[in-house]
Amino acid sequence: MGLLKSSRSSASPSDNATIECVVCGAHASGLHYMVWSCNGCKTFFRRAIMENRKYSCARNGKCQIGVKNRCCCRHCRFEKCIKVGMTFTELNVERKRKVHMANASILVEQFSWDQEDPLVRELLAKQRQFRTLLTSSFTPIFSTLDHALQQPSVFDGSMKIFENFQLEIPELNVERKRKVHMANASILVEQFSWDQEDPLVRELLAKQRQFRTLLTSSFTPIFSTLDHALQQPSVFDGSMKIFENFQLEIPGNQLDFYDWRARILSITVEWIKSFSEFKGIPSSDQRSLIVHCSFALLVFSEAFQTPERFSDRLVYPDGLQVTRNFSRGICIPQNGLIRGIVAVINFILAPIRRIQLTEVEYVFLQTLLLFDTDCLSLSESTLRLVASKQEILFVSLQRYLFAKMGANSMGSANRMAQLLLRISNIQKVAAFKRQFFIDENSLNILGSNCAKSSFAIQLANLYPDISFF
Repeated sequence: MGLLKSSRSSASPSDNATIECVVCGAHASGLHYMVWSCNGCKTFFRRAIMENRKYSCARNGKCQIGVKNRCCCRHCRFEKCIKVGMTFTELNVERKRKVHMANASILVEQFSWDQEDPLVRELLAKQRQFRTLLTSSFTPIFSTLDHALQQPSVFDGSMKIFENFQLEIPELNVERKRKVHMANASILVEQFSWDQEDPLVRELLAKQRQFRTLLTSSFTPIFSTLDHALQQPSVFDGSMKIFENFQLEIPGNQLDFYDWRARILSITVEWIKSFSEFKGIPSSDQRSLIVHCSFALLVFSEAFQTPERFSDRLVYPDGLQVTRNFSRGICIPQNGLIRGIVAVINFILAPIRRIQLTEVEYVFLQTLLLFDTDCLSLSESTLRLVASKQEILFVSLQRYLFAKMGANSMGSANRMAQLLLRISNIQKVAAFKRQFFIDENSLNILGSNCAKSSFAIQLANLYPDISFF
């Protein structure tokens, strides 16, 4: 009995209307468990494996399996499934997935949401003891590790003596201020209209559209020094018409890696200059903020501007692809540069693809990288302004996630943590990039590309005087 009802000897997926089940000869509905089979044999094989069924044959396993008698002997039918090549692999994966989901479901069901977690109670009790000891005049102070390990922990005993002997300090009203702050934050969240788009989100997305327009414009200004970059107001504040009209001829005008990096860095500085908060701070603080955050914004932008379908290479708008080994015809001998590209791919691009970072989440993280209170050389007034903007961004991001995932869902809190954890990796890669430019420039390895990298080199050299990571 042939596999095909027609005279052809082979079949492709497009021919499955004429393909027979290799087990019983009925019409095959598709490729199931690595062989062409009908729905009946597919379901029979799946149940036999998933439920670990055992069959026996009254005719010593010599039954002929066909369309009409396939249900007569399950033993011989199962043996034929194995013989024609049906595989357990997919079923094993499915079985493990179901077991995992069942276990997870049991864990969730067993947890009593009406009862406070004992671990939480224990940790909070320790925290209360910690605070008592912090302000007690009777708290033991150790001079050596051996001294500290001589006695059992005071946390295991009564706190009465420590509560009775407290340091005489002024009332700071810390707890009251904290409660007022939390209440205000709660009011902000409750007052948010979930049906109305956040104006801050609209503003950040508009800047992102401008960024993309400038990225592919032949009229985009490219800076060679920081003074050059700060001479004029931001092009983001004006019309984008001229930049839309003068676009790069792609792919006829392909740029190299150094061109794209200089372009992204220059546009990033223009983007920074467009914020009203940035315009209102002293010029010295403006320089410090640009030096502090520009490399983090550069590497983050390189990763996010890569088309979504790529997670193993950086892809620029003209089609230039930079892979881990530069296999797309690019020959760059500097090992440091290659390691820098690998760092961007492994620690920024791959993770943001894995968590499926959205454009809204990207612009929030991008702006949080700019308004960073860890820039140590900022003046006190600017630090307060940056901290205020940072808090606004946090609240707005939280409200966005509440609207997207539900205000009472743990999912929004988990997503918030997942996003903020990206920042540390971005900063690490930025530090690696800065060090590369410092090292390569001092060794004069960049050669003819030094002019294209002059702005990046200057920012890298200024960083140690501005901040540290």
